[in-house]
Amino acid sequence: MATTARRDARGRYIPTFTLRYDYTLPGKPEREAKRTALTAAEVERIGTMLLRQPEERFYNIAVLDRRGHDITFDFACFQG
Repeated sequence: MATTARRDARGRYIPTFTLRYDYTLPGKPEREAKRTALTAAEVERIGTMLLRQPEERFYNIAVLDRRGHDITFDFACFQG
C-alpha cells in the first residue's frame, strides 16, 4: 500500500502510491507482476510510458492509495 516514507528537500513527507501491473517479457510466456511505491509525479510519468507499450505486454494496471483503494483514474495519464 502507499507509504509516506519519502521526504522532499525541505524534509516534508511526500505521499506515495502503489502502482501495480502485470507484464510479459518478449520470448517469455510466463506472466509476472510488479508493485512499487511512487510519488504522484512518478505515477504519471511511468503510467504514460506503460500506456504507450503494446497492450499485450502491460495490463491490469492499477494505482492504490494507502488504504488499498483503487484510485487509478484520479491520475491524468489513465483518464484518456
